[in-house]
Amino acid sequence: MIGNDASQFVGPLILNQLLKSMQEGDPAWIGYVYAFSIFAGVVFGVLCEAQYFQNVMRVGFRLRATLVAAVFRKSLRLTHEGRRKFASGKITNLMTTDAEALQENQKPKYSKIDMEPININTCNTSLHVQTCLDFA
Repeated sequence: MIGNDASQFVGPLILNQLLKSMQEGDPAWIGYVYAFSIFAGVVFGVLCEAQYFQNVMRVGFRLRATLVAAVFRKSLRLTHEGRRKFASGKITNLMTTDAEALQENQKPKYSKIDMEPININTCNTSLHVQTCLDFA
């Protein structure tokens, strides 16, 4: 996630350098290097975010599989009297539906909330440096 956040801030900084090099009349190949750097930064950010979400989803699937296995193991140890208390579909419902609901609640809805204060401060600092305005 940090790589994705960093790539979002690097793009405008490189764009600023690209515009400066165009104003100063630098050779065209320098502009191409800056443009490719912006592209590489975006690709790096996308790859970092994809890797993060893949890891989060992998943990979610492992959690679901562990929960289903635990409920199934518990159902195998039930005595005959214990099985009569539950309908045959109740145990299956516990193994699938409840595990699915747990996995849905585990998805990263608020995954960026810990990085937002850092992003806001970085954005304000970058904006201050680029425009010389005070955002206190």
